[in-house]
Amino acid sequence: MGAAQNTTQRRAFTSAAWVVGMVAIMVCATSHFPMAAAAAERTTTVAKTQTEKPEALPNHELWTGVATFGRSLGVYGGLTTALAGEISRPGPRMRVTGGISRYHGQHAFEVLSWQGHQIVANTHLAPVDGRKVSVQLLGGWQWTSGPAIIKAFTGVSFIQESRAATGINANWQRRAVGASAALEVWYTLSPALWTSLDLYASGAERALGAQARIGQRFGQGWSAGPELAVSASPDGHFVRAGVFVRKEFEMNEFSASFDAAKSSHERWRPFISLQWLQRY
Repeated sequence: MGAAQNTTQRRAFTSAAWVVGMVAIMVCATSHFPMAAAAAERTTTVAKTQTEKPEALPNHELWTGVATFGRSLGVYGGLTTALAGEISRPGPRMRVTGGISRYHGQHAFEVLSWQGHQIVANTHLAPVDGRKVSVQLLGGWQWTSGPAIIKAFTGVSFIQESRAATGINANWQRRAVGASAALEVWYTLSPALWTSLDLYASGAERALGAQARIGQRFGQGWSAGPELAVSASPDGHFVRAGVFVRKEFEMNEFSASFDAAKSSHERWRPFISLQWLQRY
């Protein structure tokens, strides 16, 4: 009977020890659980950070704008794509541009009339209501050399244009395809001063043009300054001069021009253009 009593006591002691041990483990687990949870959270955060993809850099520039001069109105736009890397870095480029405009001007029509028993052709200068659609497809390269950024393009241009005389019953229209080229230079003179020069040639329109700007930065992405633009074609010349305002955002850009302009057939009139550029 003494042996049985000892056995019962050992079993009771073992059970009590097991209970105490489990309680101790539970207490330890409870006391250390916040640290374990925090460690697990840090591990998860590190894993997420390591698996997140870096933010993609923009390799496209998309812009659209509107310009008005007298009773003429034009809407234009374009897209430039960097074929190898980010849009602001050197490399090959593809560009497509287009525009639609309606304008008022003058056109020299050849009018046929009877004089006696003969048909005679006379030239008659008449006011016209004109419409023009143009498209360009260009390829080129962008270089960076110190404070200078240079872009050169070449390609093909297409134009469709019609003119309806407002004083006589006469119409004129054309479609043309030709080679095109463009050269754009941006030069940073100082942290607060920059200048740009844009040159272009269109074989379809048989036109040449240039635009120059000098910009002063004022902080918060704002800059402004004078600008001058000229163009020439068989239809005459066009010149404008005035000021521009430009606002740079992180990925976007807004600019506006307020100029006085004159064409071969028009007196000096206000010229206003607004443009928005988006990088993505």
